[in-house]
Amino acid sequence: MDGTTVLLRLKELLNEFIYDMIDTVFTYGDVMLSTFKWIAFIGVLIKILYNFYYSPNDYWGYISWLPLAALLFHYDVVVIAFFEWSKELDNRISVLENFEKTKHFFESTELDYEENSMFQIGMTILTDIIKSAIFEGVVRLLLFLGFIGSMIAYFYLKIKMFFKLLILTLFGPLNISLSFLNEFKGNYIGWLTKLIEVCTYIPLIYLVDYIGIEMLDKVFSPRVISSGSEMAETLTRQVLGIIFYVGIIFMYLSIPGLVKYALTQGAAAVGNGKKVAALAMLAARKVMTGGV
Repeated sequence: MDGTTVLLRLKELLNEFIYDMIDTVFTYGDVMLSTFKWIAFIGVLIKILYNFYYSPNDYWGYISWLPLAALLFHYDVVVIAFFEWSKELDNRISVLENFEKTKHFFESTELDYEENSMFQIGMTILTDIIKSAIFEGVVRLLLFLGFIGSMIAYFYLKIKMFFKLLILTLFGPLNISLSFLNEFKGNYIGWLTKLIEVCTYIPLIYLVDYIGIEMLDKVFSPRVISSGSEMAETLTRQVLGIIFYVGIIFMYLSIPGLVKYALTQGAAAVGNGKKVAALAMLAARKVMTGGV
């Protein structure tokens, strides 16, 4: 059994364990759900009475709670759907797959002695020699460190995802049922946001893996060199590529922060968009009413 098979099997066992634990939490959640249904029922009753008293002709107000009720009674489906989406990416070892792309980095550039001039051939061979002599050991070491960093980040985030997912699953019915009350009407959005955040950890690891290897592939792929300035530019790009890849390795440590930042900025953008739209509507109204 090779290393790839062992790692894949280990990932499979981790996912099975998490799935079993979530299923156990669903059992406890169903017991708690019966209590939270009463909170939801009280919230729905308040919403209907409020709508009847203040906006009796607003028919949507009488049924606006139905989507939230569907989420409450099928929250387990939502949790499993997000977990399955995250788990789908665990059927492979992305770093090992990406390593296949690195095998040609330090191979000699294929030259056509009929199409390429002697100057191009000489400059290309010289660039390959410099690249292999100076960069090969460094890049191979960084690729190894990148692989280790990716694996450590994967198992750390998988364990972190496990505990957070269990907590979110356990308290999902409470957060959703409280959302039926006006004082807590946004609770379910926070719960869904956290669920998306946790399930995005693993996909982001694969994205970081992909970006790092693709960037190295761009700068280290063999190419024909036609001039001294092109050789200098190629070697400079390779140095910058190495520096960038070092940053990629450190990025594994900040994946939870990156996910949280992305979701926070998205929410902020939506909020700012609403403010701009409100200001635009206010300005339009003043123009149409002569400033009234």
